[in-house]
Amino acid sequence: MKKSLFPILTLLSFFVFISCSSSDNENSTNGSLLGKWFESNKVETVELTFNPNGEVIENTVSKQSGTIAESIGTYTVSENVIKFKWTKSRNFNKEKNAWEDYFDNKEEIDIVFAIRDGNLHYLNGKGETTALFTRKQ
Repeated sequence: MKKSLFPILTLLSFFVFISCSSSDNENSTNGSLLGKWFESNKVETVELTFNPNGEVIENTVSKQSGTIAESIGTYTVSENVIKFKWTKSRNFNKEKNAWEDYFDNKEEIDIVFAIRDGNLHYLNGKGETTALFTRKQ
């Protein structure tokens, strides 16, 4: 009985391990990124909006100068990498109290990320968090 029980328990623990690890991986679809994310550090405040159609909007406010900027582009997710393709940007003109016209922004950025405890982590090559975004309600 002991000889036949060991392989069954080993096989069962393998399936439990696989099912837990796949359910913990929130990065497998774009759906886990959808919505607004907020990050604030010593230099700036950033709000990212991931839309279901693949559009991403980034709004930044400089804490030193108060400069407000908006960038619009697209994003795709492949495993644990977000690929941003920015297409246009604009700045807010405080003197005129209005947004300036959009200008071309052809920047592409790949960001390694993880979602842990409901927070979006940008990671460096060592897997350490370099930016921490919280979901905005």
